[in-house]
Amino acid sequence: PMGHEASSFDRENIPALVFASRATSSFPGAFNPMQFKEIDRLLVERRLTWRTRADFLFQNFRPYLMNDLNPSDAAFIDGSVLNNKPFALAIAAIGGRPAFRHVDRRLLYIDPHPQGAENRNWGRVPGFFETIKGALSDIPRNEPVHDDLAWVNAYNRDIRRMQTVIDSARLHIRAIADAIAGQELDGKIDVGMLAKFRDQANNRARLETGFAYEGYLRLKLTAVIEEVARLVVESCGHSRDSKNAVRIAQVIQHWATTSGVVPPSNELLKPYEPGSGQITPWVRFLLRFDLGYRQRRVRFVLRAVNQFYTRLKDPNLAGLKPEQLDRIKAGLYDALGFLQPIATHAPAGAEGRHGALSHTTVEKLKAIDRMLCNGDTVDVKAVEQNAAMIDDSLSAVGADMALETFNTRTDTLLISLIDGGEGPPLPQPVRRAVIEHYIGFAVWDVLTFSVTNWRDLDEFDEIRVDRVSPNDSQMLRKGGASATLKGVQFYHFGAFFSLQYRQNDYLWGRLHAAERLIDIVIDAARLEDADGDVDIAAIKKAALGAILDEEEKHLSGCQDLIAELRRDLAAL
Repeated sequence: PMGHEASSFDRENIPALVFASRATSSFPGAFNPMQFKEIDRLLVERRLTWRTRADFLFQNFRPYLMNDLNPSDAAFIDGSVLNNKPFALAIAAIGGRPAFRHVDRRLLYIDPHPQGAENRNWGRVPGFFETIKGALSDIPRNEPVHDDLAWVNAYNRDIRRMQTVIDSARLHIRAIADAIAGQELDGKIDVGMLAKFRDQANNRARLETGFAYEGYLRLKLTAVIEEVARLVVESCGHSRDSKNAVRIAQVIQHWATTSGVVPPSNELLKPYEPGSGQITPWVRFLLRFDLGYRQRRVRFVLRAVNQFYTRLKDPNLAGLKPEQLDRIKAGLYDALGFLQPIATHAPAGAEGRHGALSHTTVEKLKAIDRMLCNGDTVDVKAVEQNAAMIDDSLSAVGADMALETFNTRTDTLLISLIDGGEGPPLPQPVRRAVIEHYIGFAVWDVLTFSVTNWRDLDEFDEIRVDRVSPNDSQMLRKGGASATLKGVQFYHFGAFFSLQYRQNDYLWGRLHAAERLIDIVIDAARLEDADGDVDIAAIKKAALGAILDEEEKHLSGCQDLIAELRRDLAAL
């Protein structure tokens, strides 16, 4: 979001990539478990350095370090043996990959078990060793993948349901914004006016949602209290599932109850009047710590902007350019980037980095941990007696997070984005929709916070799942895996002990992947009516030919195969 690119695939990280490749090849019975010492010895032999080694260990093996374990002493084997959940991390990573354009989100996976030689044995009763292998290896490894795919299906169902809610609520949001600002939405709006509209929308949400509002606030307070407790846990160096984490959560919860952060119903529904100087404890707590609300509001506006990419040809939006939408989205992602260090609980020692907790603040939190969280149970009286200390410590956290400045910062940013700067002005419907969604989010959040189970859905796009498999890429050779791959023999260990077999499968892997990726890109373009008069066969022939040209210099064991494939390609 800030214009910086971080990659784990540069030259500095080659030792880390070698480690990952070697560890992933550590399959029982084939290659021994992997340790960092093996990489260290290799670096010494080749007189190379690994400057980012400490960073790599800290970023990827923090749970080891937090439990006083040295990851250098650990042994690693292929992940599919212990935790075969390839989609889980990819799904989690989607939230950290914001798109400045409307995108087609897809999870692409390489088929780990292409149907090949085993098809010839279909109908035959398996032998003893095949039965044992199926029970001890295939079923345990395939079940987590099935679970992940089931999760994707459920996620897509939730997305469709939520999109229906959004579409039905959009008219209501527009009506609320119109009731608050009226014709002023079509005129010049300054930062002060936008802040006033936003505050009025908060009170309007309280009035219009009735009994739902109290439940919403209690759910939100619970979520924020839990997040503050997690921040304290991490600042004190505890893992989230430790006993200390449980006791810290109990201390923070009891403090919140006794200090008025969790108020009775008659207090909870009192309106908050900005500028009155009278702020209830729970309002102050949310102003200081409700990071999620700020993030959800920006994402809600982002979704409003996204819808216009598919309406560029709408006569009512004449003059709208995708570059204008890109500019708004880039600015909004910068706003989310401003919150990111806070969301990731930037560590102490990062003074100067926005959102980082200072050493002084962390020491105050550790004092709470030492005084109130070291026993077998939490002493409720001690928590009450030390309420002032907890107040002071959390006030320091709030000051370091500086969330209370974010509303004004976002108001200012939004005004600058909709005004267009030096570029052409936004069409009025786009400008108005952006403001309406920003103002009306307060009502939307009340309606949907409990429905989303506190999840922050960055994009309301379904996740498509595609695979790369010999069975889907048969332009050069029909027959799928059994006609192309050698490694599918001997229960997928056929290429472990033959360089020629590995080169064969590597070459076919590149060819299959290129053909499949072209199909996927064309499919995405077709969904947007952007495929036009594309000569798909010509593109595939050019890509496959380029791969053969490149690999012919390196694959000594595949010269006859490459010559044969060239003839087949020319005949297409």
